[in-house]
Amino acid sequence: MDPHNPIQTPNVSVLLKNLGSNDDPMRKMAAFKLQTLINDPSFAELFVNQGGLPKLRLLVLESSGNTLSYGLASFARLLDVDQGWEVIDTAVVEKVVELVVCQPLVNILRGAMAILVGIVSRPFNADRSPVPGERPQIGGFQALKPAIALYPQFLEMLVSRLSSADHALCANALQLINSLVRDAITNDNETEWPKFIKRIQDLGVIKA
Repeated sequence: MDPHNPIQTPNVSVLLKNLGSNDDPMRKMAAFKLQTLINDPSFAELFVNQGGLPKLRLLVLESSGNTLSYGLASFARLLDVDQGWEVIDTAVVEKVVELVVCQPLVNILRGAMAILVGIVSRPFNADRSPVPGERPQIGGFQALKPAIALYPQFLEMLVSRLSSADHALCANALQLINSLVRDAITNDNETEWPKFIKRIQDLGVIKA
């Protein structure tokens, strides 16, 4: 953003209003603009400070098609710069896992997997005592397990994405599998992580 050039400086208030609009084309255009603007750290900070996270969360939970794709991409980019964690909750994790299992559109799958990579890669300390009034920390493979229990096809579908003709999707799937394996070995107990590795191997990840 350029504070000295108001023509080039996006109006965050207008963007937020449009993200919450009931008009689908207006919301879609706002989501499209957001995925580019969010790459600017100063804009990302302004977006968060002006209450953009709840709107982005709703976009991920309730939108579809390209609007959902743009929302997922924006969310993934925020997590990359360690922003947005306060609205990552069980509902968001379940939704993103559901997308990996059920969604055929490649552009949506890329964003969904990028978010899961961010979550699984986030350091998680199970022994850390939560601060009173603080939202429980979301991170690590542990954060995905309740959602995977609801969608037991998750690992099978994830491995199948390694055979996709879309190279970016293959890379995202491989990165997510690596993150899951690394976290399982680091944080699961000595009887659990070998079972997970065997399950991944049985699904044909090495062959894929």
